[in-house]
Amino acid sequence: MSSEESVNMKDQMVHIFYEYSQQFLEAMCEVWPECPALKQYKLKFDIACVHPPEAVTLPVKRSMIAKYHAAMSPHYTRCNSKDDTLLMDRSAQEGIAILNDIEFYKKWRPDLHPETKENVWEYINNMNRYSNLHNLYSTVPTGMMGTIENMANGIAHKMSSGEMNMNDLNLQQLGQNVMQSMDHQDLDAFAQNMAGNMGDVQSMYTMLGSMLGSMPGAMPAGMPAPGMPAPGTAAPGTAAAGTAAALAAPEEPSLKNVAIGEVE
Repeated sequence: MSSEESVNMKDQMVHIFYEYSQQFLEAMCEVWPECPALKQYKLKFDIACVHPPEAVTLPVKRSMIAKYHAAMSPHYTRCNSKDDTLLMDRSAQEGIAILNDIEFYKKWRPDLHPETKENVWEYINNMNRYSNLHNLYSTVPTGMMGTIENMANGIAHKMSSGEMNMNDLNLQQLGQNVMQSMDHQDLDAFAQNMAGNMGDVQSMYTMLGSMLGSMPGAMPAGMPAPGMPAPGTAAPGTAAAGTAAALAAPEEPSLKNVAIGEVE
């Protein structure tokens, strides 16, 4: 794979997070078209992240995903269990701009369309997955990150050419391959950065393997991102209708072949 086609994994997570955020906002605008707070936030989002060139928007998007993770990460478990009380809790949403600034706590009502409820959780959990992965990549030393990116690009190439499919992904073996190709200094730095987030070497293997399989289309369906709880069971909707139309479901972003910015 050429350097032009290589993917900076940290900024790939930024791109995917941005794509899901944009889809979420557009879907909400269809359901609540008269909401002034939503209109204002969508306008600010477009001015900052959509209209300017990539060189201008990338730092904004990086800041957005970092702030989202800092505010939302304490609630990842509640999101995976689809805890309705989180989306009705005004204080819990403070700092989560995409929810707080549009007064989402007013929108999550008992009569909300059940399909809308399910799709909202799908957007939120996708955003959580990629913001968490971005945070994990931030702990990886530069040399180790290069190895992970090269291996991930190789997996993507083999999948696109039909040489490999998802059933061939052995995450623990992938993690072992990464560790075996690392120098001890990078490996020690990674272990120190992740102290408290993994209990043993086997956990490190699984985490690294999951990071390699985290690109769209590469992670097996239903598999949580490393460090994320397993998905919960959706609670059934409490009414057949509420809003005029159900919120549109998210679409998986395409893999963006860009090498935007360097790993920091």
